[in-house]
Amino acid sequence: MKILYNFSNFSPITGGGTTNLTSKLMMELKERGHDVTLYTSDYKQDNDYINKLGVRALPFKDIINLSGLHFTPELFNIAKKDISNYDVIHLHAQRSLQHAPICYYAHKCGVPYIIDSHGSTPKTGKKLMKVIYDTIFSNMIYKNCSHFIAENEFGKQEYITLGIPEDKITIIHPQPFPIEDFLNTTPPDLFKNTFNIDKNKKIIMSFGRIHPIKGIIHSVEGFARVLKRRNDVVLVIVGGDDGGMNQINKKIKELGIGNDVILTGFVTGELRLSAMAAGDVAIQTSIYEQGAWSLFEIVLCGTPIIASSHTGAGIDVKRIDAGYLVDIYNYDEIANTINYVLDHPYESKQKAQNGRDYLISEASIHKVIEKFESVYEKCLKKG
Repeated sequence: MKILYNFSNFSPITGGGTTNLTSKLMMELKERGHDVTLYTSDYKQDNDYINKLGVRALPFKDIINLSGLHFTPELFNIAKKDISNYDVIHLHAQRSLQHAPICYYAHKCGVPYIIDSHGSTPKTGKKLMKVIYDTIFSNMIYKNCSHFIAENEFGKQEYITLGIPEDKITIIHPQPFPIEDFLNTTPPDLFKNTFNIDKNKKIIMSFGRIHPIKGIIHSVEGFARVLKRRNDVVLVIVGGDDGGMNQINKKIKELGIGNDVILTGFVTGELRLSAMAAGDVAIQTSIYEQGAWSLFEIVLCGTPIIASSHTGAGIDVKRIDAGYLVDIYNYDEIANTINYVLDHPYESKQKAQNGRDYLISEASIHKVIEKFESVYEKCLKKG
């Protein structure tokens, strides 16, 4: 098959887990003999990262970035000439100004396209631009869309609330993981030594881009309450600034815990794997999170996890009993859960091991990729 992927925010810095996932999918599809092309913007482009994909990649010039909606006008002419060459199109994220011309020409040329929202369905964050986008584009895009992919039941229900027929939605769970990347985890000392972390401290890890929707401020609040009970802990926040750093720094200063918090910035490669293995517990207090991608990466490194109970990520963690859940607005509960995990290392490590065993058995990208291919083939048969 000739397959087109579109993800306008394809950057390891700002695209987070979606960039990682789409990278692995494209490389695996190529290995299986498919011809894969990536459309994206050049926003915070990482040429080395793109070149390693080994697929045809077209990063279009980002003229304007409107609250994450990248305007890339040169795509219009390329799409007009190029779209008819593909068998199927896989659109990543729900809202993208690049989707509009792609979907228009795909419908005109009879090329089926699929939407994979990756948790971008709700109008969270800067709502005005999302409302404007939905008003102008979404109805047309949904109407002509061949199929929708959800990560779990949580994501499926979000599509249904938009009026998407249930028979046009496929849940692909678990999401695929490059299991082989985690079978020989980089020793945690690499990360600890790089950031001069006291070997006697227990590490509470927050992992991911620093954006308000990630709710890191709730982890900070919970951690401050942990410090009232013990002095053998440090909070390590790993991730690049995506609009939330000022808020986090302000809260850390307000709580007077600056000496007990380490901000590492964005890390990648072996240092990233070492970071995932270094924590005594990793906590994700996202306000919204459709799936447990980053948490499951951490579990694959053997680290216990805590997730927001109300999110899709929490549902994923609960389904395979891989960790613990908290109400992110109950800071005493966050603190109590962190303390419980630290005080019961055998139980918490066993939960992480259970999750790891499941993911190794069921979530290999080599196994899950067949589910994506099945959706593509289903769309082709429908014509």
